[in-house]
Amino acid sequence: MILRPEKLPVTAIILTLLLFSCSRTALLEREASEFLKAGQYEGALDRYQRIIDINPDSIEGRRGLGMILSSRRISVFSGLEILEKLLADHPVAETRNDLVELYIDMELYSKADMLLSPEKLSLEEFFDFDNTIFRQGLACLKNPGDAALNTLLKAKDSDQKNIMLIRCLRAREFSIKLQKIKPAKSDQERAAFFLDVLHSIKSDEKKCEAVTMLPDSVNDISLLNQTAKEECRKKYLSNLFLHRQRPVIAEDVRFIQPEVIFSDETRTAPYEGSLPAFPEETPAPASL
Repeated sequence: MILRPEKLPVTAIILTLLLFSCSRTALLEREASEFLKAGQYEGALDRYQRIIDINPDSIEGRRGLGMILSSRRISVFSGLEILEKLLADHPVAETRNDLVELYIDMELYSKADMLLSPEKLSLEEFFDFDNTIFRQGLACLKNPGDAALNTLLKAKDSDQKNIMLIRCLRAREFSIKLQKIKPAKSDQERAAFFLDVLHSIKSDEKKCEAVTMLPDSVNDISLLNQTAKEECRKKYLSNLFLHRQRPVIAEDVRFIQPEVIFSDETRTAPYEGSLPAFPEETPAPASL
């Protein structure tokens, strides 16, 4: 006996629709992951949007959409807003860490501090090693003097600590350039210290991220030039940090003018492989 749809119980119809929705979402998540691995961000963006169309509260869809949009200079604030709302709805460490790093890149240090404050974290989270390193790194970025640098140097060795150390050393170089700090060592000695920290990073992918943070003074005396950075980007196609367009520096700025958003007057070298707009229908990668 075959039941017609109108004869099926309402609960059975609802369950069928839910199963179809879940299977469709799972397929879209796999396709988004394959697009990211292939460096095809426009395809991944399309899939994440479709996931949200099916399930507006999808953590995977909202995080993916927010991360890709925030990697584009023109849509960085839209991406931040998506991630901020996601963290408010689902306060998990992964999303918080993503936001902290984005805030640091944009020099929104007060926002990063707020996410790492006792008001936003449990006691266990507050004293978590990674969060402690974030706070110590932020203190050094805001005031890159000897005291903050030494506090960070004394922390237990880890890739995250060394990444934050390179950020701090870069901030010191900028302060030296502005004559806010008097250097105690020569340019060559400071560059050598940069390279020592870089080579202490164990993860090759994290080391590539650190390479993009090195100041020109280090690149000038080493082989870590723009070509090396491009090789890193080719090697790690799915790493949005490596492929992020130059972030807008927006500490405490309420209104960002178009000429600022599109200005070339930034501290980091441009990434020429800009993310194109995605078509209405993007075919999945051949690996699927």
